[in-house]
Amino acid sequence: MDKDNTQRRIEMDATPSWMGPVVRHRRRIHLSVVVLTIILLPGALTVLSPFDLEDYNMESPELEAEQVLVDDFAAANIIMGFLTTVRQEGSGVEDVHQEMRVLADGTVAAEHLPQPTSIQPYRGDGMGVEEPKGGVFNLSVLREIDVKTVAARKSVLSEFHQPFASDITGSETDGVLSISDIVRAFMANNTTLTQAGRNAFGLITQPRADWTDCGGLECLEFDDVNVTQSHIDLAVHRIVNASPASFLRMVSLDRAFLSNGETGVIGPVGGELGDSGEFMNASWMEGRWSASSTWILIQYDRLLMEEEGWTFSWKDSRQERGVHFTDDGIIIGGYRMTRSGLVIHPPDYSTEQCKQWMVEENTPCSAEWGLAAVEQDMRTSDQLMMTLSVNALLQVEVNRELQQSGALLIMMVVAVAILLYLSLRRWSDVAIVGTGLFVSLVWMQGWIGYLDQFGSAIGFQIIHRSQFSYLLPILILALGIDDALHALHRYKEERREGKTAEEATQVTLHRVGRAIFLTSVTTMAAFSANLGSNIPALRSFAIEAILGVGSAFLVTGLWVPLLRLSFDEAFEKEGGDGYEVGVLISADTVGKIAQGASRHSTVVLLMAALITLPAIWGMTQLKGDFRIEDFLDIESDFGQSIVLVNERFTEEGEPAAILLEGDVLHPSVIAALGELYDNMNNASAEDPDRFARLPDGRIDVRSIHGLVLALRLAHVENSSLFMPYGWNESLPDNGVGCSTLPGSGFLSHLDIINFEDRGCLNFGIGYATIAGVPETSLFPPIPPGDIHNYISPKEKLDPTAPWMTMDGKQPTYHQTAIRFGIRQPEEFSVTRLALEELERDLEPLYALTNGDPKIRGDPEALNQEDVILTWVIPTDKPVTRYIASSLMQDELQRSLVWGSLFCLITLIIGFRSIRQALITTIPILTVIAWLYGGIHLLGYSINPVTVAIAAISLGVGIDYCIHVTERYREERAKGADLDGAVAGIGSACGLALIGAAASDATGFLIISRSTMGFFGTFGMLSALMIGLSLVASLLLTTALLSSMARDRDAPNEVIRM
Repeated sequence: MDKDNTQRRIEMDATPSWMGPVVRHRRRIHLSVVVLTIILLPGALTVLSPFDLEDYNMESPELEAEQVLVDDFAAANIIMGFLTTVRQEGSGVEDVHQEMRVLADGTVAAEHLPQPTSIQPYRGDGMGVEEPKGGVFNLSVLREIDVKTVAARKSVLSEFHQPFASDITGSETDGVLSISDIVRAFMANNTTLTQAGRNAFGLITQPRADWTDCGGLECLEFDDVNVTQSHIDLAVHRIVNASPASFLRMVSLDRAFLSNGETGVIGPVGGELGDSGEFMNASWMEGRWSASSTWILIQYDRLLMEEEGWTFSWKDSRQERGVHFTDDGIIIGGYRMTRSGLVIHPPDYSTEQCKQWMVEENTPCSAEWGLAAVEQDMRTSDQLMMTLSVNALLQVEVNRELQQSGALLIMMVVAVAILLYLSLRRWSDVAIVGTGLFVSLVWMQGWIGYLDQFGSAIGFQIIHRSQFSYLLPILILALGIDDALHALHRYKEERREGKTAEEATQVTLHRVGRAIFLTSVTTMAAFSANLGSNIPALRSFAIEAILGVGSAFLVTGLWVPLLRLSFDEAFEKEGGDGYEVGVLISADTVGKIAQGASRHSTVVLLMAALITLPAIWGMTQLKGDFRIEDFLDIESDFGQSIVLVNERFTEEGEPAAILLEGDVLHPSVIAALGELYDNMNNASAEDPDRFARLPDGRIDVRSIHGLVLALRLAHVENSSLFMPYGWNESLPDNGVGCSTLPGSGFLSHLDIINFEDRGCLNFGIGYATIAGVPETSLFPPIPPGDIHNYISPKEKLDPTAPWMTMDGKQPTYHQTAIRFGIRQPEEFSVTRLALEELERDLEPLYALTNGDPKIRGDPEALNQEDVILTWVIPTDKPVTRYIASSLMQDELQRSLVWGSLFCLITLIIGFRSIRQALITTIPILTVIAWLYGGIHLLGYSINPVTVAIAAISLGVGIDYCIHVTERYREERAKGADLDGAVAGIGSACGLALIGAAASDATGFLIISRSTMGFFGTFGMLSALMIGLSLVASLLLTTALLSSMARDRDAPNEVIRM
């Protein structure tokens, strides 16, 4: 055994044959590095292209269905909501004033607009607002809302406004709707509420509300200069009584009729709106309606916008990157620098210019910038209110926070440079490390950029940029610092022992180079587990990480020592001067820490076990979610808009959809849609109650089933409206292939369209597609454009015979969408229960399929008698976000398991020892358990960021353990006993570990100060991961090495190097 160790020591001392030529030809290597860096720089610049935060680019039926909605329902209009909320300044409306400053370009200085902190606190559901009187129903507030709607109608996107019907007024809007519009229409007697109707018997019905008799008041119009708050109180109350479910939906859940003895209006104090539309359990007394928030709704023609030079895809849009110095400050892209940071400063786009860019440069304007301009136009008038767009400016906000986080990167560089100096004690070392890090990043990004271009050239996308791509540079900086510190500390150690610069470099490349090679290969093995992922973003992340780690190894691990050698030869004396140890910690102290862990290994391992057990319990308690504060700045306007909606409009929910494909006009489908509606309104015991509701408590679900009911009533009340489109009762099947049935009961004198007849469905939906749905006594008119949100034919219909195509054939209806909403979908554990409830509700539709309804079927299957639908799939943002995040979390956790196995296999090969491979792997797996326990303790949850941190910790943390094990093996192979080998860990290896951990953790802690939740969470947990990895390497790894050593007193163990 002694003979074997002696031979090993001889082999270790022998310099590899390649070492001499590398050191001798270092100048050629320097030149090669410079040339390659220059070559890769253009590729690195191409990587700066944008990405879409919600562009998941993965395979899933729900995501495929969402793309179908975008592609095949492209003509569907988009409704954007702008939330306007009462502010809290002053005790009355007259006291509120807001300074406005107009910039040189005519826009408003965002920092002088009201901020979310000025919004009046929410008192709770049904509590109303005391001041101003009536809240959003205050006359002065309504005037301000009216100014905002005028601004919206004059905005840059106003030419794309798409009319839609108001459920309240019964008339068609010009594409913009607010409560001031509703009140104006009502007080002008220009709504169905104040107009007589016609029932199924053809008899005239009385109006549901009246504005001709106002009691002791004169019935004035809204714009009359003599209108008072009393007029508004009375008008609002009569609108609520006539259309409670629709009108109250326009205002926040704190809506209430508050008692007040001065109004003369008698209303339901403390009542709840029942299913019948009547207020239940109310005390009727004098008062007024009140609420704190309301919507301004704007509908846009998406297809027309895309034709005229606008796009809703951020990554495909024109990017604003220029920096301009103006009298109003520094403009960076679409943002302006202020004392408080970057504020949104939308580019001055015009549709004519956008269309020109689209034609000439294939870079249309982002619709988000247009919507940002609309928001600022409306916010200009914010005084009593504050206006915020809701979920419309996601990418604008993401990029604002990314750019604002750039200042933290500068702070991080300064802090890391100082810590590097304290560790290395020479500014030249700091400059060398900085140069190496810069070159590493250029190489990584350059290879990624050129690989992306290569994939585009061959028609196969290799690189899929995602949010993880933004983490890579920070990760590579951490790895590069680790490699460079280990190399330079070892170089300094050898110089202090009297070796020449060349000799020290050769020892460094031989000893530390081997360790760095092993850490790099192990890290690449950990990330390579994602190469087999089904998610393109994770496969790309693996490729990018491997390229980055490889670049860091070549540059900081191998080239930096050569650069140090050349620097010394050029500027410094030979010998040991200038190679003193840094002041962060002494080698003796690190050695004593390691020796203490070794001598008390049982205690260390027992304490580790005691910490690990509750950490594992914490891991089991973690739940998944998608909280906005984990990704973006919750205090930003965007973040606060989400908070306000979740607080004040919880019944609304985020729009979701169910996509059906197949023979969607089959009568069985219409019947099943009716059953779906009933099921959703009759919850099971497991229902978490997360579907959006109307104010009367009913689930808000809309489909062609509702269109059919509205068409039937419209035909009953006035069949003459259908005659210009081919309806002729004197012809067989009424001339349109549609039969009728005799009515029953009070409708016995009428013939009713038989919508159980396929021909009637074909005619009815075709009619609605061309002419919309006429107004009835129960339903407002529905414009043709709104029909496309639910269904549209594949072919163009004959406008005078809508049951046929232009070439006289029967049209094809193979797709329809069911629209509903999911409340607070970011809580994934509850969203999962809601989707499970939806699965039960969808059983009537599932029964019409053959096989798995979520797997898109073959259209040929429609020829089978038992197949009516080929695809029934819930989709849209709240569904796909949950599915994508769950898939990504599952994939990352799977890759964590495989990555651990790959690391172990790599270490077994590298160490040629299963025992020492396990000693090195076990501590870092323990760190992952501690990290997950810390995530639970800190109140975080499972999301793509926290799972990615665990995966990254495997790749980064194991490097610390490898360096400890490798130095221990080196000392043992040299003949040291156990204590001597452990003490050797405290030399260059320990100093480098401390210096790297201090630098990395400090850098990550600075990043954690980012207001962007994505970076903040990443920084905080990464700093925690670095600290735990340091503890695991110096204490836990050392304790395991000691416990598993075969002989503590003599170097009899063969150490295979």
